[in-house]
Amino acid sequence: MTLSVCVTDISQWSSTSRLHLNMAKSVLIWLGSCQQVDCLQEVPILSSSVTTADTAWDLSMIMNCHLTMLVQVSSMCRSAYCSPRQLHQVNRSVSVDVAKTVVNRFISRRLDYCNSLLYGIYNILLWCLHAIQNLCIAHLITSLGTV
Repeated sequence: MTLSVCVTDISQWSSTSRLHLNMAKSVLIWLGSCQQVDCLQEVPILSSSVTTADTAWDLSMIMNCHLTMLVQVSSMCRSAYCSPRQLHQVNRSVSVDVAKTVVNRFISRRLDYCNSLLYGIYNILLWCLHAIQNLCIAHLITSLGTV
């Protein structure tokens, strides 16, 4: 079964379920090695040609075509360095328990979400995630003035 046939079947199923497959918003990602990804640039689907993407966003996870999780970890790091600093701005307004809860929720929401997809990532990426966790704890300690 070819990819075009699969997408056609999905489109027909969507139509019978009163849904519409919007090809303008659809992203096609081809997973594989560098050689496999490079050989497939465009795929004919539903009377048009779709260009394959290097990354795709699904369930708040960014997947790249090589499944290295580099893009996802980079995105997590960018967003994570801003959030703990916000705790520092409200440190006098909240109690110790509230601050601990905020940091715990941040780590749970940002770092623990879909962490099974991060299994087997490169050590340098794992180190980056660990550094974010340490940053959260450091901000908690300094913002509360406790040791």
